[in-house]
Amino acid sequence: MYNWNEHNKLKTILSQDKQYAELVGGHQIHCRPAKFLKWVEFLKKDLNFHGLVDISFHGKSRTYSFCHFESSQRVHLHLEVKGEELVPSIAHLYGNAKWIEIEKKLLEPRAGNELLSIPKIKFNPNRSEKPYIQESYIWEKYDFFSPTVDKQFEVLSCYHEGKLIDAQVDVGFHHKGFEEKLSANNYESILKSIDSINLNIAPTYSILFAKSIEESHRIKVPQRAQAIRIIQLELARIVEHMKVINNTFSSFNFLELSKFYKFKFRFLDILRKLSIENNKVSVVIGGVSVDVPFGWINEYRVLSEDFLKHVESFHQTLSKNDKICSVMKQGGVNPRDMVENGITGPNMRASGVNLDFRKSNPFYFYSEIDFDVPVEVNGSSWDRYLIRYQELIQSILIINQVVDNLPLGEILLSDVELQTIPKGSFFASYIESPQGQSGVSWVMGENSRLDSFRIVTPHFNVAQSLMHSLQGIHKEHLAPHLASLGLNSLEIDR
Repeated sequence: MYNWNEHNKLKTILSQDKQYAELVGGHQIHCRPAKFLKWVEFLKKDLNFHGLVDISFHGKSRTYSFCHFESSQRVHLHLEVKGEELVPSIAHLYGNAKWIEIEKKLLEPRAGNELLSIPKIKFNPNRSEKPYIQESYIWEKYDFFSPTVDKQFEVLSCYHEGKLIDAQVDVGFHHKGFEEKLSANNYESILKSIDSINLNIAPTYSILFAKSIEESHRIKVPQRAQAIRIIQLELARIVEHMKVINNTFSSFNFLELSKFYKFKFRFLDILRKLSIENNKVSVVIGGVSVDVPFGWINEYRVLSEDFLKHVESFHQTLSKNDKICSVMKQGGVNPRDMVENGITGPNMRASGVNLDFRKSNPFYFYSEIDFDVPVEVNGSSWDRYLIRYQELIQSILIINQVVDNLPLGEILLSDVELQTIPKGSFFASYIESPQGQSGVSWVMGENSRLDSFRIVTPHFNVAQSLMHSLQGIHKEHLAPHLASLGLNSLEIDR
């Protein structure tokens, strides 16, 4: 739950600086490069802001967004850069800062869109001496069509004695300039397009964007519309988790998997009935355009009851498969690495960090819903499966409570009034998506244009810290372990 006592306490501390300003759901500070590192060190070391959420670029200036995981407080540090001033790196303080600081270079087109080139192996020229350890390294490319990566991304892997010691994911294949293209559109056009960043979890990103506009314009969404959005989000979580579980165990020829995966398409069908109208997403500013269809609730109840019976049987059978368990319990990630690299969602909770923004910073009326946040300990691929398996059940329980107490009333405000927001105002909004913390941020430009539009995706940080999750995994077992991370290249490059 968002802690307003901590909010006011932090406000008291930060407002000692004249450059402080309060923001919807957070705090803002303006600084110059000379004081930048001192501010960042103060936030992390003294105020325990261990999460770097994103860095957004507007001209030469930047906005660094930080999160305090325990109290869900957020601080946006606006760095004003002039002329040829140098901006120091903060990669030594936040592991996930490196890629974000050089993201524009990472996304520049390469000749032929080729995968990262294999490094040249150094050989000891003196053959009478012991060979360099690098001489025994084996580098391999897994391209977009390789079954190892299941058409999700492209990766370069290095093995020593059959175990993974290094891995690099390539980015920049799909959405070159996606954020910039979106920012040139009006709100309605962005709502229609933003879910294409990951259609597997639609309408998650359209809900996120609508939420950001509604918060910035102080628009109160009707309770019934909030309920429908919660159902949509939880159904998207179910569909995504089932996809990841299927990809994780598909290489084991596990017979029960095909029966389990058929439920994904049934859930996807009822999600579309609730989310799509005339081939357009139903999420609009001020609510939703589609009410719960006639007969939908009964169809959902039959499906959910059938699924709960099957998923428990599926899990019991899977847990008794010694071969699968022995492979998937290899390796593990400690919680510190998760926090330092900005990883959230199921991958973080599998390592023992109890953080779910539906609980710690609830939006809509999640705070009134009774559900548990599954947490495991070892951070292995098996732990990641356990988190997703348990979250499938919790999502069903959440939807059941919403359906049983579905508010009456309108689903869309009859008169949505958009306020005039001063040019240069910064806004950010976040939700708990199926894979972790997702967000959008933007700066208000001319004629309500959203400048410096950014989409925060959980996959970006997971891809950057791949080695923390896979180090030591045997080469022949790489595919299921990669799949257990739930990576999606469409969300990596943005």
